[in-house]
Amino acid sequence: MFALTAKVLRLGQSYMHSARLPRIIQPALLELGRTLQEASSAGVLDGDDVISIAATTSGRPVSVTVQPGTRVPAYCTANGRVLLCALTHDDAERWLGRQRLEARTPQTITSHKRLADEIARVRAQGYALVDQEFELGLRTIAVPLKDHRGEVIAAINVGAHASRMSMDRLVDECLPALMDAQARLRSVL
Repeated sequence: MFALTAKVLRLGQSYMHSARLPRIIQPALLELGRTLQEASSAGVLDGDDVISIAATTSGRPVSVTVQPGTRVPAYCTANGRVLLCALTHDDAERWLGRQRLEARTPQTITSHKRLADEIARVRAQGYALVDQEFELGLRTIAVPLKDHRGEVIAAINVGAHASRMSMDRLVDECLPALMDAQARLRSVL
C-alpha cells in the first residue's frame, strides 16, 4: 500500500526551475501575452500527450490547462498537431494507429482519416488551428519551435475564448506574433 505525497511535486518544480527550455521560452510567451492580451503556452510531446512547459494567461484565463505541468491529448490540441507534424511519416502513422480518438466536444475530430488529413494540412501550412476541439469555447493557433539544426523541439500557441476571437482574427492577429516569436527563439534554441 503506497501512495504519492505532495513531496513528489518537488520533482516537477525542480525541472521547471532548472530546465533550459522553459526559461528560454517564458519571456517570449510573456511578450506574446502583452502584445495580444491572450493566453499563451509552450509544450513538448510526451507519448500521446503534450505537456505544458511554460505558460502565461495575460490576465485572461481561457482554460485551466494553460499552466506548466498540464498534460493534454495531442490529437485535439494545436500544440499537439504541430508536434505530430515533426514525426516521420511512419512514426506518425504508428502514433495515429494506436490512438482512441474520443470526442471531447462536438467539434473534436474522431476519424483517423480526417486527423491524418489535418496533420498533413498543418505540416504543409506550418501552423495548426483548433476550434473548440479540446474544450468548448477555446480556440488555439500554434507554431513549431525549431532549434538551430531545424529540429522541432516544442510548440507555442495562443489561445483565446471563442466569444472574443473568431478563427479569422486568430490567424490575422495572432499568427504574425507567433511567427515573430518563433523566429526570435530559433536563434537561441
